[in-house]
Amino acid sequence: MGNQLPNQSYQVFKSRPLSTEGKDALIFLYQPIIESDGLALYLSLAADHQSIDPSQAIANDHVILDLLNAMNVGMQRFIQARQKLEGIGLLRSFEKTDSHHETTYLYILQEPVHPLDFFQDELYSYLLLSRVGERKFNQLVSLFQPQSTAIDDYEETTTSFTAAYGFDTKRFSASEAQLQTVRDQFQDKQQALTLDAAALDWDFMLYEAQRRYIRSDNFTASFKQKLLMYHALYGYDVLELLDLMADNVSLTTGEIDQKRLEQAVRRKSRQTFNKKTSSEDPETESQLRRFNTLKQNGFSENDILLIQQSEQTAPIPFLKAIKTEKNNFMTDSEQWLIKSLVERSPLPNSVINVLIHYALVVQNNAALNGSYINNIAAQWSELKIGTAEDAIKHVRNLVHAAKEKRNRPQTNGSRIIRQEKLPAWAETPVEETTLTPERQAELDRKLQNYLQKKAGDK
Repeated sequence: MGNQLPNQSYQVFKSRPLSTEGKDALIFLYQPIIESDGLALYLSLAADHQSIDPSQAIANDHVILDLLNAMNVGMQRFIQARQKLEGIGLLRSFEKTDSHHETTYLYILQEPVHPLDFFQDELYSYLLLSRVGERKFNQLVSLFQPQSTAIDDYEETTTSFTAAYGFDTKRFSASEAQLQTVRDQFQDKQQALTLDAAALDWDFMLYEAQRRYIRSDNFTASFKQKLLMYHALYGYDVLELLDLMADNVSLTTGEIDQKRLEQAVRRKSRQTFNKKTSSEDPETESQLRRFNTLKQNGFSENDILLIQQSEQTAPIPFLKAIKTEKNNFMTDSEQWLIKSLVERSPLPNSVINVLIHYALVVQNNAALNGSYINNIAAQWSELKIGTAEDAIKHVRNLVHAAKEKRNRPQTNGSRIIRQEKLPAWAETPVEETTLTPERQAELDRKLQNYLQKKAGDK
């Protein structure tokens, strides 16, 4: 699915209303997996579908911004929630582009799996268990487990269907074609939870398994699904899975103890998590140290996000990302302006990016003005500003100095010394800008979108 924008329209369809059992499954069983944003998105889409005219199959008057407002989230969290619903089989998504290059999305909601079917499916059960832990999982099992009553002291006297109603096989055979047609009309094909079978090299796994005295008949369809789940949840590759299986296989029968394997998988995941949190790789430790250093030097978390993104993205993609988030477009003159700065000015890309962000996001200009940007770039070049944090710090210093001079005019006898006039861009630095909570939330969302786009490119 392409890059979605808040002003794009969408349509919702669900073949039948959400049942009581489906709602219970959604809240108690799916929510720990899809998380609160996923639940909010499902219920918001369901409400959109219920609000349409019953004579219409699909509504046509919704825009994605409606969903963002209903969920109180930004675009990044909306996309993540949508993907979680799709991955668990609760949502099917489609898109089409018309002759005017306008894209419309179609969301088809799927009925949640009935709680009884949920727990009979090992894949769903394991996914829930891995999210909530054994204590909560056992509570949920008890909540939805079918109840039974003791009948040992009773003799069953139930009347059979044939005895109560009779059955004419000839009339049934004559109506079979019609009944088949009706049955097909009531088929509600739900999207099942499926995993990418090609994610693991099965030929290599089976070959290596036999070398480790693991019988090939262990690898049933359901067991393969479990291995795919271990791979999807914890990122275990073929060799790691083989090591785990080898530790939990009977040397006499070659049969894998799947219960012990499951416990080993979860134990290994906890050990891996603890190891990562206690001793991160050098690159992560370096990033953490730099983050703490920037915080100690007075930079806010938004500043640090901007610094990180400005260092990771080239100026043209950076400019294009901002324009896209503002529902705008990059002009040819802007592209030539940035290309000229990159080629001719001594400013590094990160500083150019901070300049772009300041002009378009903080100052909220619709486009980059050539003389305005070149004037700032020339001054920053003379001052040898070489990092994104230096650029932000320099703007703040200028504003602080300007305030002091305005409050303390200098004179020399009867002659008033002319105060230095600052450029307009220095009057409103990142830290000093007064933003509404809505505007601040919008900026935060844009920064998060930038990070997500960059991660997706990689």
